[in-house]
Amino acid sequence: AVHVNAIVLPSAGSIRHRMSSQASRSPLPTHCRRTVPSAIIRLSTMRWLPLPALLLLAGCSNNPYPTGDHARSVYYGSIGEDPKTLDPTFAYDTLSASIVDPIYECLLQYSYLKRPYQLEPGLAEGMPERETYVYVGPGAGSKAARREAYRYTFHLRRGLRFQDDPCFEATGGKGREVRSDDVLYALKRTADPTVSCPVISIFAEKIAGLAAFYERNRALTLKQAAEGKPQQADLTGEVSGLHRLDDYSLQVSLTEKYPQFLYWMAMHFTAPIPPEAVEFYGDDFKNHPVGTGAYLLREYSKGQRIILARNPHARPERYPDEGEPKDRARGLLKDAGKPLPLIEECVFTTVKESIPRWNLFLQGYMDASGVPREAFDRVITESGRLSGRMRDRGIQLDRSKDLATGYFAFNMDDALLGRNRKLRQAISCAIDTAEYLELFENSLGEVAQSPLPPGMFGHDPGYRNPYRQHDRKKAKQLMADAGYPDGLTPQGQPLTLNYDTSGTSAAGRQVDRWLIRQFETLGIRLNVITNDWSTQQRKADDGNFQLIRYGWVADYPDPENFLFLLISANKRPGVNVANYRNPEYDALFEQMKGMSNDGEEGRRRLALIRRMVKILEEDCPWVPHFHSEGYSLFHQWFHNVKLHGIAYNLLKYRRVDSEARAELRAEWNQPRPWPVVLALVLLVAAILPAILSVRARRR
Repeated sequence: AVHVNAIVLPSAGSIRHRMSSQASRSPLPTHCRRTVPSAIIRLSTMRWLPLPALLLLAGCSNNPYPTGDHARSVYYGSIGEDPKTLDPTFAYDTLSASIVDPIYECLLQYSYLKRPYQLEPGLAEGMPERETYVYVGPGAGSKAARREAYRYTFHLRRGLRFQDDPCFEATGGKGREVRSDDVLYALKRTADPTVSCPVISIFAEKIAGLAAFYERNRALTLKQAAEGKPQQADLTGEVSGLHRLDDYSLQVSLTEKYPQFLYWMAMHFTAPIPPEAVEFYGDDFKNHPVGTGAYLLREYSKGQRIILARNPHARPERYPDEGEPKDRARGLLKDAGKPLPLIEECVFTTVKESIPRWNLFLQGYMDASGVPREAFDRVITESGRLSGRMRDRGIQLDRSKDLATGYFAFNMDDALLGRNRKLRQAISCAIDTAEYLELFENSLGEVAQSPLPPGMFGHDPGYRNPYRQHDRKKAKQLMADAGYPDGLTPQGQPLTLNYDTSGTSAAGRQVDRWLIRQFETLGIRLNVITNDWSTQQRKADDGNFQLIRYGWVADYPDPENFLFLLISANKRPGVNVANYRNPEYDALFEQMKGMSNDGEEGRRRLALIRRMVKILEEDCPWVPHFHSEGYSLFHQWFHNVKLHGIAYNLLKYRRVDSEARAELRAEWNQPRPWPVVLALVLLVAAILPAILSVRARRR
């Protein structure tokens, strides 16, 4: 659709060609059909009058959607690119999760409104039963590892069904009932080497027998590859820690006391998958999700749009009636008790550039939006509130702290940085993260003092890391203590360090220049090495760097999910990018990880966490950079918006007032015919002398 505020008129030939190709239909797009005055039709037969201009004068709309959407509850959003995959066993990025999670439901889920984050039953009939048993690890006799571990028993709700899909050939495409075997199949599939599940290292470590199951399948697929056969894992084998009790009950036995395992049962890696779908679609299963969630995939046009439609066989669920005290005042409990989902259809249009996405939002054609960097100062005031212009349009703002930490990691195996604690501390003091946030993040976020972000158990808002307070005088003294006064080596040469980054964009280069200036204050020359992402990852895994920038977003709301980034067991190519090793830190982590946050045990756990943070403060394997903050804008017709730092299955809670949206869209997008009228007047004025001259010669 052409917006009359910026008219580009095609040639007469091109418009005729488009119209002739639609000879059997209306000459106007379906969303632009209006009564065209007969005078305009007569004028259009005159060769000198541009037909496109006449159509615009007739009132063609700029609405990119079909008419009638005001009569249905449809959500309109945008994505910048296609999701990497819709396979729940493989998806591990936020874009893929935002499409996968509404389709696949897990045994557990997060409460939408309650904070701190709380788990509640999803497909499970209730919260699982937990018992302690003695796990016997690999080995024989006295060498076998024996320790107390947890065993969880889950009971599925009865009557759950997968969505209808052609993969269910036995039932003529009707979705069959969900059984405990489907959950066990999903857990075993994480150990399929041909799928490359990104969390297999954690699952194999925690679920008894899964590591051996993975190794058997790895050997099998390697043999198949050597023989030139298709690689296909055998998921029918036994796993000692996975047991089917009956059609609706299963047990998962762990290798240790690990209460955080329940968080994993709320992630899509553990959602039940029908084996029929994997077999039916083969390699294309990544584009054909078959789940039990509130929505199903109706359309996937790559590079164009994704449409999710309400799943008629989704389990009965109602909007929550409890939340935080302020939720009622914010109107977040008005729909309490209503059947979910509240939205019939969700349309995600692919719009790669941020400015077009922003313009669509301002016109009312997107229900929610982030804040593009280019428009931030016009949208958000210095106090962090919406500007008056935004408030006048009824636009609303929700903001939340992300459970995320960005950091610079030192290579602790490096002969220079790894052995000089004072040098690491000096660099940490010199990096002015507050300035970084102001320059590059629109002052969104908080300077990090430790790996733990705000809102996480163990985060102390009053704690100040002495080496994260920007202090150049102290940094220079530490440089002298490190043996490099004014950044000079004993030979009198400037100290040079290498910094690896994957920031190849213009914005990334600006950050690099800023970081170079931070090091220059210490007299250090920073050599920036720019890599593509795969090279960056490989260099991190190989330890081929001195300083590198990384970040971590929480998988689940527990301090273990951040503090494990620095334990020796997760050395490279694991998540311990710095390859930091400290026996005391490791021992404290082993004590802390299996403890709860409640009561006396919670107090002991907190004391352990604070000691671990103190160790990291002194050893300085990282420069904790910042904890990010999110802003979300939404129109007045879009309801029940509350940002969630962990869950991605939130669409079912949202509600759209389609009629109010249609009225405001029409008000905001009134056709403006005056540019066309002016163009026609100028055109007529230009050619009128020629027309009069031709007529005079004919007479």
